[in-house]
Amino acid sequence: MSSVYVKFKNIVFEVKVHGNALFIANSIVLDARSITLPKESEIFYAEPEVKKRVVYAFYNPLKGVERPPYVDMLAGERRVFGGFELRAVDMDFEQYLTVITPGSFLYEYTIVTPRKLALVTSAKRDFYLEDTEKRKIIHIV
Repeated sequence: MSSVYVKFKNIVFEVKVHGNALFIANSIVLDARSITLPKESEIFYAEPEVKKRVVYAFYNPLKGVERPPYVDMLAGERRVFGGFELRAVDMDFEQYLTVITPGSFLYEYTIVTPRKLALVTSAKRDFYLEDTEKRKIIHIV
């Protein structure tokens, strides 16, 4: 499992690829047909537009890496990592990581901040929420 450390102004995220999945801050897992989120997440579905559908998740702040062994990517940079395109943005009021997924995934991209996530997919897709003891999983069909 290889890792990339993404540095923002006041937080560092560890991003890992294992198999077909991308792990962000050991809390969020982006897989081809699902997204796994922390248990306390609140999920909201936006009304589909003509071509797009968006799901929002709000959660407690993600924990960054206190002392990363190294920094691979700074805010403002782009990088392809394990088939995913990562774009880090650090604005004065918000830091976020845009993850553009491979073509085999059922969603186009996600935007991850320390407190929320937005998942963007085709309006034709449906979502199902699985609430387990430790996680919430959004399944996409």
